[in-house]
Amino acid sequence: MAGKVEGKERRRNGEREKRRNFAVLKLRCTHPFALMAAFLVLSVSSSFPQQNLTVPPAPSDNLLQVESDLPIRYFPQEREWRTLDGTGTIKIRFRELTIFARKARYSEREQILEAQEGLRAIWQDGVEFEGGMARYFVNERRWVVEGGKATFDPSYFGEGVAAPLYLTLQTMRGTDERLMAERGTFSSCDRPHPHYSLRAQSAEALPGDRLILRRVGIYIGETKLLGIGRFTISLKPRLRQNRLPITPDVGSDRYSGFFLRTSVSLFDTRTQSADLVLDWSERRGIGYGIEHDYSTRRFQGGTNFFIQRSPFAGTEQTFSWRHQHQLLPGLLFTAFWDERRNTPFGGRSYTSSSKQFSLRQSWRRGSTELALRMLGYGGFGDDRTWTLTHSFSTGKQWLNLFLTMRETARPGQPTDKELNERIEIRRRISDEWDMALRFEQRVDLDKDKYTGDNFYYALDRTPEMLFSFRPRSSGFFRPNIAIGLARWSEPQFVGIGQPVQSFTTERLHFRLDTPYRTLKLTGNLSYSHNAVFEQFLYGNDTAQYFYSYRSTLTWRFGRNSQMDLSYWLQKRRGYTPFRSDTLTSYENLDWRLQISPSPKFSLSATTGLDLERDFFRDLLLNLRWQPSQGMALDLSTGYSLERGKWQDILGRFLLSRPSGLGLPAYGTFVSYYGLQPTPFAEERPAPPPGGFRSELTFRYSPTQGQWTRVRLFLDWSVTKSIRLETLLGYSGVLRKMDITQFRLTKDLHCYQIWAIYNRERREFRIFFVIKAFPLLQQFFGTSDQGAFLDTSLGQVY
Repeated sequence: MAGKVEGKERRRNGEREKRRNFAVLKLRCTHPFALMAAFLVLSVSSSFPQQNLTVPPAPSDNLLQVESDLPIRYFPQEREWRTLDGTGTIKIRFRELTIFARKARYSEREQILEAQEGLRAIWQDGVEFEGGMARYFVNERRWVVEGGKATFDPSYFGEGVAAPLYLTLQTMRGTDERLMAERGTFSSCDRPHPHYSLRAQSAEALPGDRLILRRVGIYIGETKLLGIGRFTISLKPRLRQNRLPITPDVGSDRYSGFFLRTSVSLFDTRTQSADLVLDWSERRGIGYGIEHDYSTRRFQGGTNFFIQRSPFAGTEQTFSWRHQHQLLPGLLFTAFWDERRNTPFGGRSYTSSSKQFSLRQSWRRGSTELALRMLGYGGFGDDRTWTLTHSFSTGKQWLNLFLTMRETARPGQPTDKELNERIEIRRRISDEWDMALRFEQRVDLDKDKYTGDNFYYALDRTPEMLFSFRPRSSGFFRPNIAIGLARWSEPQFVGIGQPVQSFTTERLHFRLDTPYRTLKLTGNLSYSHNAVFEQFLYGNDTAQYFYSYRSTLTWRFGRNSQMDLSYWLQKRRGYTPFRSDTLTSYENLDWRLQISPSPKFSLSATTGLDLERDFFRDLLLNLRWQPSQGMALDLSTGYSLERGKWQDILGRFLLSRPSGLGLPAYGTFVSYYGLQPTPFAEERPAPPPGGFRSELTFRYSPTQGQWTRVRLFLDWSVTKSIRLETLLGYSGVLRKMDITQFRLTKDLHCYQIWAIYNRERREFRIFFVIKAFPLLQQFFGTSDQGAFLDTSLGQVY
C-alpha cells in the first residue's frame, strides 16, 4: 500500500514538474524580452534539438518561441531560471533569429541572461555566429562573448561575393548597434590556419553596415606582407561589382606595355563608400581616380573620376555621375552625366559628353515623365532631346501621350529642329468590340533649313480611328474584323536635292482574319490553316486589296518523326499611294522532314518551291548524333537544286570526359548557337582531375576544297589544382592562326592564381583571385579590342 502511495506521489510530482516546465516556457514566452533582443542577435548553440516541448508562435515580435530537450526549473531562493543537466539542447526563436545552446540561465536578481557550452545563432539573412560563452546584461543592454566566430553567407551581400566570409574574435562586447572586439581575423578561408587573412589588434563592427579593423596585417599563411593602420570592409550588399581592394592586376599588353593596377578602400560608412583607384603602365603613365557610391532612404547614386597622365599621349580624363532621388511619394528624379576629355601634347582638348535628366510622377492609374537628353561631340555637333510621356488607364479605357522635341547642331549646317507627337486613346466598348483613336505627326520646326529633311521619312496620322471585333467563339468562318478610317500624310521624295513633297489623303481599311486552326484528319495526319483578306480605299480614287492563305499538312510517324508540307499564298491587286501599305505577292510550297528514331539521333531536311518566281530553294540538311551523354556530333550543309552544287559543310564535335559532365555550354565566348558570355562567378565548375570538356567546330568549302575556319575550345583539369583553358582558331582564308588564347589556373583552396595569354591583344596577365571576390572582368575569350569573340562559323543552315 505504501508503495502504491509513493508511486502516486511520484506521478503527482512528475506531473507538477511537467506543468512547472511548461509554465516556465509560457512565462518566458510572454515575458517582454525586447530588452534582450541584442543578446539574442548574437548568441547561439551548435546542435538541433528534438522538439519535446513546443510553444505556439507568439503574436508579437518581442515574444519568444522556446523548444527544449532539457528540463527547465525555477529556483526561488536564487531567483533564477536554469536548464538542468542532461542530453540535448534548448532552441530559442526571436524574430528572424534562431538560437541553440546546451546550457542557459536567467537571473531575475542580477538581470543577466547567460548561455554557454557552444552557442550558435542563425539569422535568416545569411549570418551565423558561434561562441563559447555569452552574457547579456538586461538593464545595461550590453553583452559579452568570449571566443566567437561569425560566418557570412554569400547571399548576405547580394551580388559580388561567391563564398562565405569568416570573422574569428578572441573577445567581443557591445550592443545591438555597435560591437567591439579584440584580436580579430578576417578571411574567406575556412581552415583553422587560413591561407590568407587580415589580422587586427582591434575591430569595431556596425551590424549590417561595416567592419572596421585597426592595426591590420595582411598575411599569406603566417607571413605578413603588409601592415595597414586602418581597413574597412563593407557588410552591406556590394554597390559595385569590382575586384577586392588591394588585389593587384599585373600584366603586359600591346597598348600599355607592362602595367600594375589596384584599388584601395578609403572609407565605407552606412551611407557612403569610396575607393582610390591606382593605375601605372609603361606606355600610358600614371593614372588615379576615385569611385564613390552613396545610398540613403530617399536617394542613391555614385561618382567616378579618373585621370591618366601619359608621357607620350597627353592627359585623359573621365567623369561620370549617376543619381536617383525620391523627392516625394511617387515623384522620382534621375540624373546621369558622363564626360570624357583628351588633351594631347601641343594640341587642343576634345570633350565628349552624355547627360540625361528625368522627372517621373507615378500613381495608381498612370504615370507622367519629362526627360532631357544632351549629347556633345567635342566641337563636332550637339544633340538635345526633350521627351514627355503620359499614360492613364481605367477599367475600360487607356490614354497614351508621347511628345519628342529634338535639336541637332552640326558645324557649318543649320540646326535641325523637329517635333514628334503621338496620342492614342483606346476604349473597350464591349466584350467583342474595341475602339482606338490615334493622332501622330512630325512637325519640322526649322522649316526645311536642314538638308537632312529631304531624306527623312515619317507617316502622319491626323487622325486615325480603328474598330476591332473579336467573336467570343472564333473559328474559320467566324473571323476577327478590323475597320480603320484615317487621314494619312506621307513624304514623297522627288529626287536628290529636291524639296520633299507631302501627299495627304483619306484611307479606309477593312480586314478579316481567321485564327490558325488544326483539323485532325486521321490518327497521324493533321491539317492546319488560316486566311486573311484586306481591302484599302483611298481618297484619290485608288484602291487595293490582298488575300493570303497559309496551310500545313503534317504526318507524324515513328517515335518522334514527322513530315510537313506547307502552302503559303499572298496576292495583291490594285494600287496604293502609300509605301506603308505596299505588300509583296508570293506563292510558296515548302517541304520539311524530321527523322528521330531515338534521342541519340536526329536528321532533318528542308526545301521548297517558289511558285511565284519558278525556282527551287536549296535543300538544307542537319544531322545530330549523340551516342553518349558526353559526346555529340552536329553536321549541317545545303545543296543547290538549281545549280547542282553543295554548300559549305558546318560541323561541331563535342566531347567530355567523364561523360557525366554532359555536353559543354561555354559562357566565355559566343558560339554559333547563340550562347552569351557570363561572369566568372557564374561560369561552369572545373572538371574533375583528369577530366575535360571540349568543342571542335569547323567549316569546309567543297567548291574551294579547303577548311575555311576551324575553332577549338578545351577545358582540362590537368590535376586537382591545375586547370588549363584553351581557345584556338584557324582561318583558311588568311591561312594562319587568328585566335590563340590560354588561361592557366592554379587553385590554392580559397584563392587562385591566373596566368592569361592573349596573342590577339599581345597581352600577358597574372591575377591573384580570391574565390570569395570573383573578377567580373573577362580577359579570356576576348578580341584585341576587349569585346567578346564571335567564334561562329557563319550561316547555320
